Amino acid sequence: MKPPVQIADLVPIPTKGKKILVAVSGGLDSVVLARALSIRGYNIGIAHVNYQLRGADSQGDEAFVAALAAKLAVPFYVVRFETLRYCEQQKISIQMGARILRREWLGSLKEKHRYDTVALAHHKGDQAETVLLHLMRGSGSRGLSGMHVKKGGFWRPLLKHTKKTLQEVAQSQGWEWREDQSNQSPAYRRNRLRNEVLPLLKELNPSVEENLCKSAAILQEETTLVQLMLRQIRKQCVQEQDDLLYIHIKNLEKSQGAISFLHNLLQEYGFNYAMIVDIWQHRTGNAGHFWEMGGKRLVRDRAVFILQDVPAGKNETTSVLTMEDLQKLPVKLSVQCCAVNDFSGPYEEGVAYLDEEQLQFPLEFRKWKPGDALVPLGMHGRKKVSDFLTALKLSKTEKERIWVLCRGADVVWVVGHRIHHDYRVRSATKRICMLKII
Repeated sequence: MKPPVQIADLVPIPTKGKKILVAVSGGLDSVVLARALSIRGYNIGIAHVNYQLRGADSQGDEAFVAALAAKLAVPFYVVRFETLRYCEQQKISIQMGARILRREWLGSLKEKHRYDTVALAHHKGDQAETVLLHLMRGSGSRGLSGMHVKKGGFWRPLLKHTKKTLQEVAQSQGWEWREDQSNQSPAYRRNRLRNEVLPLLKELNPSVEENLCKSAAILQEETTLVQLMLRQIRKQCVQEQDDLLYIHIKNLEKSQGAISFLHNLLQEYGFNYAMIVDIWQHRTGNAGHFWEMGGKRLVRDRAVFILQDVPAGKNETTSVLTMEDLQKLPVKLSVQCCAVNDFSGPYEEGVAYLDEEQLQFPLEFRKWKPGDALVPLGMHGRKKVSDFLTALKLSKTEKERIWVLCRGADVVWVVGHRIHHDYRVRSATKRICMLKII
């Protein structure tokens, strides 16, 4: 028979000078974690999130954790979220919304008060549930590897211990904790796994929880090796420019595991495996096909996939009433005006050289739209902006990022590319206005 687990077995010896922010709900796991860290001599603070989902019970949890922090004589931080409203606005589940709110708040709290890490009370049972959840979703190795003891500023020192062990420690020490009745609700998938599925699996194999955690640990090791390989593929196939990611299709076709690479690259934005397969199947054909997920858009261009933010609406228009307004636009411009005789050149590509007298206000600054047209500098006939951009062989993504400066129906400047012929500097021009993207 194994000897009972001691408090010293739960958490390692503290590192001198480290500050630990402990997330405490008031339940068994987080209470044991906070008390064990305190007893071991860690410099801790306690953070509690009140989701305001359970009425008086939520208030009771907050009061309990505040009292625990006072008893341990450590800093206490609390936040109250309108969780239901947030989840309705974001159109996400309560559990997902709560997780997002919690992680963002804990992260900001850690930075504000200069804690070295945030300690979370996940244990072996939580790990087994996480692996099963990812298995049900059809996750890859990253999802099936479960939670890491240390990752992304978070520390899970109890991950190798069972719920039963934590309960035995708490009972032996006479520690109190709060019970969250919502943990018994079958409305949540994780609860059904914990209360219905895992007990059935344990009847088939009493070691199922242990084995799931072992599998996660093995996959974590293997995923480390896989990530090294994926970084090599990324060097050969991915190019970053400004806020765009260019994935070169031909180079990726030469690499083994193209779909796996794309999945690892894009899954953090919500692209699932089925979408990745569809994306790869459409790597040839007409340019312009795109997929959207998590605020990101992946566009199939001629020889590349381009990952970008989902473009903002094209109806945003900024009125330009004075020369000073030209320096207050969504795109930062350098604006210089001078007498023609004071301009010594040279002319730079992408800069608009305009006859100041022709540049009469008010003007408009906006994204281009179908129907926009101009007489490009050096030409005589009007040309649609869409045709002009196509002639430049710009991708769909690059076209969506193009702005125009307009005066009435005239497109004075396709920003960064070409001005309207009628607004050019001529022999009779007295003053010249130069606009340049900074």
